[in-house]
Amino acid sequence: MTGPQQIAERWPQIQAAFASEGVTISLTQALNVLPKLVSALAGPIPPQPAQPTIDLSTARIVNAPDVRGWPETAKITRVSFDGATTRIEFTKQDGPNRWPDHTPPGWQGPLQYTMWLFLKIEGQWVGSGFIQMWHGRDGSGSPSDPDIPSRYHEHWYYGSRWSPMQGHGPIRSGELIGFMVTAGNARDSVGPVLQERSNVVVFPATDNASFTF
Repeated sequence: MTGPQQIAERWPQIQAAFASEGVTISLTQALNVLPKLVSALAGPIPPQPAQPTIDLSTARIVNAPDVRGWPETAKITRVSFDGATTRIEFTKQDGPNRWPDHTPPGWQGPLQYTMWLFLKIEGQWVGSGFIQMWHGRDGSGSPSDPDIPSRYHEHWYYGSRWSPMQGHGPIRSGELIGFMVTAGNARDSVGPVLQERSNVVVFPATDNASFTF
């Protein structure tokens, strides 16, 4: 329906459709715009801008195993924040091929994987393994004790052993940050670990959003 006569004949319906979305448009504007819209929808899809990435070979790892040479055996599919909890989903989290459980020395129960955070500091990505996760754990944080990007400087990289991350201060809204998971216990390089990791995903920091990959 791109011809002027067709648009004019159906003008009441077209005008009502725009009005339902709070848009006021004249018949003249419709005659100019709608054919262009139809043409745009029928044309080729423009290439999407490349997603930001982290080259692990140039990243700096602090207070954690040097995972840069580990095989990437899992893919992160979602990272989400609801104002209180950080959650992550990845392909080897559940199912028959999931990463196995390992019990660190002194622990009463096993861990499955570790959440990692990367910050860009003076032009270089710096990362470490922070949150130890057991199989079935929903996420990190709660309404009474939120664990979200704006609080990571208090909960994650609060000590000098994560320098220079400690000196970064609070993560700013919209600042690019990176997430990764590794099998086993990577916090403080204690282990045990299965030398496998996920990809690294990069997205703008926020306390309330869900990102799919």
